[in-house]
Amino acid sequence: MEDFASVQEAQAGITKLFTKAKNKGKFVRVMRNQEPLGVLIPNNIWESLIEDMEALSSSKSNLILMMVL
Repeated sequence: MEDFASVQEAQAGITKLFTKAKNKGKFVRVMRNQEPLGVLIPNNIWESLIEDMEALSSSKSNLILMMVL
């Protein structure tokens, strides 16, 4: 679920990296000198992550509420 790209690759074609990541259903970890700098996440994966976090947050809130009652 992960690909890697150098800073130079990202600078040369960030749109191409996002398109490639979206089509493969992967995120891209951007590296400089073999050290991770950050992650490019296609919007569809980002939205899915947000939905999952909201669902987990809601479930946790409901659990706490049930424990209090």
